[in-house]
Amino acid sequence: MIVVAVVALLASACGQGAGAAPAEERPEVTIEHTFGTSTFPANPQRVVTFSAPWTDALIALDVPITAEFITRNYSGDNGAFPWTPPHESEKVVGADNADIDYEKLAALQPELILAGYQTEETYDRLSAIAPTIPVMDSSAVLDSWQDVTATAGKIFGKQAEADALITDLATKIEKFKADFPAGQGKTFSYGQFTGDQFGLVAADTDPAARVLAELGLTLDPKSKKEGKGSARVLVSLEKVEVLDADLVIMWPLTGGEEVLKDVVGWADLAAVRRGSYVIVDDTTASALASPSIYSVPWALEHQLRPAAAELG
Repeated sequence: MIVVAVVALLASACGQGAGAAPAEERPEVTIEHTFGTSTFPANPQRVVTFSAPWTDALIALDVPITAEFITRNYSGDNGAFPWTPPHESEKVVGADNADIDYEKLAALQPELILAGYQTEETYDRLSAIAPTIPVMDSSAVLDSWQDVTATAGKIFGKQAEADALITDLATKIEKFKADFPAGQGKTFSYGQFTGDQFGLVAADTDPAARVLAELGLTLDPKSKKEGKGSARVLVSLEKVEVLDADLVIMWPLTGGEEVLKDVVGWADLAAVRRGSYVIVDDTTASALASPSIYSVPWALEHQLRPAAAELG
């Protein structure tokens, strides 16, 4: 998992749109990231995203997006998640982040590529086309929604707007905590069900774990113990008791909740009996797994609120 270390050198704000100054007249921005640094003129006009949190941050800041490279079957209906507002951009669909049409990307003539998680080899190929920002901090797999939003504000001269967005969501998080005081300090487990085993979040640096920690929840020690220092761990169905936390979030990869009913011990988990569990799918899993300025408040209301009400 990867976190974000951002250093932006933005001397002054530039106007957005057709009247923006030529690149050579704009101040430069330097962003530190896991593969080094990227320097480019502030307020780039042609921006391509590979990461939904970056896409959401730009939409929230009213920054035009030239194109989005999205993953087939994992990008919501018609290439948009339910929490992402309608917006204009060209959608380029691939099998995954390794399936990139570099010729198409180059033809878009991007001034900046907001890439999110990528291998170093892919980053090198992307950055040969245009300045590229991969994950910024090397301590987690994805950047936090706060860091993505704040960095977008620095790049596009909209720091005040970005700060306001972050403050607003932080207020919503505090309101959620106040609504469910009994949830403070309760444990959670988060995993995928593949059909023959569970893949569990096993480290606090996981993006979903970090959001849930902001809500006052704690990654269950049993998951951490199974992980033995790894961010994710696979456990057999016979060890279903490892999931037995106060709140359980499960992502079946081969169907819906019905596929879990045949797993011996699933129905006996305290969270399942109590109702403090959440079932997500290929679309809604991203709300917490790839948190953004829009997905986190959506997850609070549509995924976590019903389950949190059962934690008291």
